[in-house]
Amino acid sequence: MKTKELSRYRWARQTINFFSKKNNRSIWCESHLERDAMLRLEFDDTVVGYNGQPISFVYRTQAGPEARYTPDLLIERVDGSFTFQEVKPAQYANCPEFRDKIARLRMHIRHRHNASLEVVTDVEIRVGEMIDNLNLLYRYKNLPAFQWSKYKVKQSFGRSCRFGEAKEFARKTGASPLLPYCLAADRALLFNYAQRLCDETLMVSA
Repeated sequence: MKTKELSRYRWARQTINFFSKKNNRSIWCESHLERDAMLRLEFDDTVVGYNGQPISFVYRTQAGPEARYTPDLLIERVDGSFTFQEVKPAQYANCPEFRDKIARLRMHIRHRHNASLEVVTDVEIRVGEMIDNLNLLYRYKNLPAFQWSKYKVKQSFGRSCRFGEAKEFARKTGASPLLPYCLAADRALLFNYAQRLCDETLMVSA
């Protein structure tokens, strides 16, 4: 297993710099789809952290020769497990050649590194209005002044409320108008991310 040389790879292929609040650093990626995949990880409570283009290793192809492979992401979960992730458009991921490559890589990774390899596509990443919602909320995530306890959230909003009602609560109490967005960004108020966030959106206290 060989550590990826970021500077060389960045010059050759990597084009997008995404600042990860979960990792507190910038991560390079090769496509907007990879960037969207990382954005979703920022809102995934099962993810402790992740790294882009983490390592490269050699595996044996179906034809016999060895080839080098670098996964798009390495994800650490709250249960202590690690998962390599490959991000691909669904059209490409459904090709027989790609499926055979992934099957061989999964065996290699499980045997050599005691980890799993999963493939995620645009079909799973870009569900409905999810990416638009997460892009809207990401700027409000982890702002210290708005990190409320679950008790305070339920005391203020009950078990559920409309997003417009949360905005009205902030106005009436003299709180910052950013408060509802920050609570939604930090998943203190939950909603269906696949549907566009608006005043009528039902929010549920975490």
